[in-house]
Amino acid sequence: MTAPGRNAGSLLRFAPAVLLVTLFVVGLSTGVADQLSLTQLRAHHHQLHLYAIAHPAAAAGLYALVFVIAVASSLPVALLLTVAGGAIFGPWVGAGLTIVSATLGAVITYAAARLAGGSTLQQRIEQASGVVRWIIDHFGRNTFSHILTMRLIPLFPFSPVNVAAGLARVPLTPFVAATLLGEIPTATIYANFGAGLSRVLGNGTRPDLRILGDPQILLPMVGLALLSLVPTAIRWWRARRARI
Repeated sequence: MTAPGRNAGSLLRFAPAVLLVTLFVVGLSTGVADQLSLTQLRAHHHQLHLYAIAHPAAAAGLYALVFVIAVASSLPVALLLTVAGGAIFGPWVGAGLTIVSATLGAVITYAAARLAGGSTLQQRIEQASGVVRWIIDHFGRNTFSHILTMRLIPLFPFSPVNVAAGLARVPLTPFVAATLLGEIPTATIYANFGAGLSRVLGNGTRPDLRILGDPQILLPMVGLALLSLVPTAIRWWRARRARI
């Protein structure tokens, strides 16, 4: 291959990453991300729910497409979309769509970062030290368990983990499996919250603190509280294993 051809090929590997960054900038600068809010959900959830009943396949496909693009481009709307999915499709269908869409979006980000990284950056990453070295070592020793831990602990933002995994070139299979499994509890909790919120909003009134006593609101909140204990449980389990 000629030098211009090699240069063109080298530049093309950045195209997916540039596209995702562009979507992120456009989404924030045009206010599209701001349109995905609880206020908008309250104003339109009834119409969206009716559309999902009348056109289930089209509604599910559109929701999944929006979710995949939002996650892949790292727009900070995934949580709200998860709640909206529960409100529009119900807790279980909404959670299922969220889990699959979030995983696919994560894979796209991972692939774009991995492609953009290239061999030169990979060599520099392998020679890194400090925090970067710690992350790479933990990815490398047990990819599945460490990515699963990061998915379950809110301390680790979703999108940066996707990028870091791609740059570190972790194996795809454990990355996908850990992401898919790690999404289940969070997606289920927030989709159930959305379903409960939709039922409360169904009477057309503005919600107040009394909705916290509704089981479909209260139980997901209890689930979130229990999920927040996961880091403590993981530390205890690892300490116990170390003593054995």
